[in-house]
Amino acid sequence: MFLIDSLAKVLSTAERLVDITDKSAQELENQNNKALSLVIKDRAVALFSVHNLNLDDIDSLLYIHSYLYKDIIQNTSSFKDSFYKSPLYKELQESSINDFDTIIFRYIKLIEAKPFDDFNPITINLYLNLCLKSKLKCLIDFSKVNRDELDENIEYALSSNNVNDLKDIFKESFVYTLNNTYYLKCLYY
Repeated sequence: MFLIDSLAKVLSTAERLVDITDKSAQELENQNNKALSLVIKDRAVALFSVHNLNLDDIDSLLYIHSYLYKDIIQNTSSFKDSFYKSPLYKELQESSINDFDTIIFRYIKLIEAKPFDDFNPITINLYLNLCLKSKLKCLIDFSKVNRDELDENIEYALSSNNVNDLKDIFKESFVYTLNNTYYLKCLYY
């Protein structure tokens, strides 16, 4: 009986140690994710001061993605083959963005295509805001966008090629004050 009690105490202690180790690992991962997030946000803000990006060229999206995630993930220097070799890539490369409709249409197509292996939404949202800033002198504050409503309307827009519902969602989220202190709020949802 003594042996069974001793083993039970050892097992209990071992379980607590594993739990503590799991919690410590989770806390460390959370701290790393926060630090990583700050690095990415700093890089995103820095991209707003770059004025020589040709945003009509879809390869500028690749530059943005590579800049944001250099030294963080592998293979930031290329699109997924399924995107790069697709007719959509050629269509986007040949089209220009000059008004709200063409910018939102490109945004929807990029959301659908998922051109990278990782971190598509952050890169595509930043690209959208860079296009809006460049062409229309405004931004979308993604913190004001209802995520569920946005996802639902993106699905509808993909099936119908109609961007009007997205216009309504984004209208309430426009920011016309272009200063660096507001960029961070506008980049993510």
